[in-house]
Amino acid sequence: PAKPCTPATVIVDWKGQRVICQSIVPGILKYHSAAMVIYGLMETHPVPGQPSPQEIRMTERYKKKHEEFREIVDASMGKAFHLATHKVYDKVAGDLTPITVSAEAKGVLGSDERMYLLDLSRTTPVDIRFIEELLSSPESMPSYPHDFLVMRHELVDGFVQEKMREALRSEVIRVQEEQKKSSDPLEPKPIMVDLSPVQQKWKFNVDAFTKVYDSNKSKCPFAHSEQGQGDTLAKMHADDMQELREQEENVRQLGSWLRDEVIPGLIRRVHEGTTEVPLGGENLTAMFHREGINMRYLGTVARDAESLVQAQQEAAFRRQDISVVSNGINPSETSVDMNSDVT
Repeated sequence: PAKPCTPATVIVDWKGQRVICQSIVPGILKYHSAAMVIYGLMETHPVPGQPSPQEIRMTERYKKKHEEFREIVDASMGKAFHLATHKVYDKVAGDLTPITVSAEAKGVLGSDERMYLLDLSRTTPVDIRFIEELLSSPESMPSYPHDFLVMRHELVDGFVQEKMREALRSEVIRVQEEQKKSSDPLEPKPIMVDLSPVQQKWKFNVDAFTKVYDSNKSKCPFAHSEQGQGDTLAKMHADDMQELREQEENVRQLGSWLRDEVIPGLIRRVHEGTTEVPLGGENLTAMFHREGINMRYLGTVARDAESLVQAQQEAAFRRQDISVVSNGINPSETSVDMNSDVT
C-alpha cells in the first residue's frame, strides 16, 4: 500500500540557533503551491493567473487525491501515533473539515505523483498540565524559553499499552469469575479479548488546547500553532463540542499519567536500585526519553527525589523513636557520641 513520504530533513544546531533544512518537494517551485495541497488547510490568498483555492477544491482530481491521502494518513501515521481525527475550521471550505495531523501540517502531491507530508512539527498532544502550571504560578516558576511544549511518543505508546493491559486484566478476571460459576468449572476455556475498543478510545487530538480552536489564550493557552483559520469553537455544533471535550480529557489524562505515575515510578525504581543510575548527561537524557519524560522535567524529578529521600529519613527517625520508647528509654535522654569509634 502507498505510504506518505517526507522530504529529506536535517537539523543543524549552531551557536545556540537551530536550523531545519529540507529538500524541495518535486514540482513545488514550478506549480502554484495551492494546486499541490491535497490534504490539510490551504492558504487563502489568491495568486494572479492561478485557480483560486475554492476552484481547486471543486475539481474531481482534488477530491479523489484528497480521499486517497486521508486514508493513507489514517492507516499509517494515525494508527502508529494514536492520533484522533478532529475537526477544524477551514476558511477555504467555509466549514469544519476533519483532519488527523496538526492544523499546520499539509499533504502535498509532488510532480512525481508521490504524496508528501510537510510541517510535521507536532505529532503528539501538548503538555497542558505543564502549561497551566506555568500560567497559574508565574512568580514561582521561571519563564519558559518557548511554547513548543508537547509530550513524547514514548509516553503516548506507554500510556496506550497500559490502558490495554488494564482492559486485559479486567476482562480476564471477569471471564474467570464467570467460569467459576459455570456448571463445568474444571474445563478451561480460552479467553478471547478484543482490545480494539481500547485502541479506538485512547487517541489524541494534537490540536487540543491550541489557538486552532480559540484565539483567546485564556481558553487555549498553547499558542504555538500559527494556522490562523479562525475560532473553530464558534463554528462547532453540540456533537462536535462533546467530541472535542472528550479528546481534551484524553490529553489531560495523558499528562496526569506522566506526572502521577511515570515520574514517581522512575524515581522509586532508581531509589530502590532496580533501575541503573545514569552516569553522565547523555545517559540521563536517554533514560528520561525512554520513559517518555521530557528533559524540562529535570528540576521536577530532582525536587521529587529529594522529597522522597527526606520523607524516608523522617520515617526512619520516627521508627527509631518508637523502638527506643518500646524499650523503656526516653528518646530525649538518649545521646550519641559522634566522636566515638564504631566497630
